[in-house]
Amino acid sequence: MIYAFSPNWFFQFVVQQLVCLLALQAFIVFQPYKNKFFNFVDASFFAILAAISTLSMYNYYLTKTNQKLSPWAFGIQYILIIIPLIYASLCCIYYLWKKLKSQNLIPRRREESSVTSEEDFTDNQKQYSGSYQRHPRHWLVGSSKRFSLRSGN
Repeated sequence: MIYAFSPNWFFQFVVQQLVCLLALQAFIVFQPYKNKFFNFVDASFFAILAAISTLSMYNYYLTKTNQKLSPWAFGIQYILIIIPLIYASLCCIYYLWKKLKSQNLIPRRREESSVTSEEDFTDNQKQYSGSYQRHPRHWLVGSSKRFSLRSGN
């Protein structure tokens, strides 16, 4: 509402900065998450938003006083915008990888000794026979040939 009824851009920057700083203070004081790392991440995101707003206010001031815009302010703003994007992307990739690995959609590394005997294949076939999941080595289970990584067959 304040944005809709504000008289000028400068007032919007001030209000935006105050909202970011109040949210930052709320995360520092109340710490709504049990995990302190998440509290730190959210607080740092609000600090970055406040810094971006301050730099935007500085550039707005320079344009209103007919001064040359600072390329450093723009560069810092771009860096502050990219840092959370990179962090969020890496977190999403990590949690997606972790979830896929926990559901056995990404094969884990195995030692050669675990793949050498045919008894292992029949035991695994019994284990997965009633399951809706495919056996990790479904093309080996129940085959008539003996496969061994050591002998190169």
